Amino acid sequence: MPKEEGVQAGRKAAAEASVLRTAQSALGPVPVIGQGTWGMGERRQQRVREIDALRRGFSLGMTLVDTAELYGFGRSERILGRCV
Repeated sequence: MPKEEGVQAGRKAAAEASVLRTAQSALGPVPVIGQGTWGMGERRQQRVREIDALRRGFSLGMTLVDTAELYGFGRSERILGRCV
């Protein structure tokens, strides 16, 4: 599959998932598609790849990011901040 077709297919799948498939939480619906940041911020040489991964997710319609201040000693949240 050519790269552009893959991007379009990914966007379509993300859009459908965000509309059709959600989980329930005490605060309301939560998108099923998301990205965790547990391993981000631990290795400086991975920084560009981590930022690219988050930006790719956002470009495909991702709206849920799981993070915590203890992930990467707070660095994962700073990386996320650079992407939004």
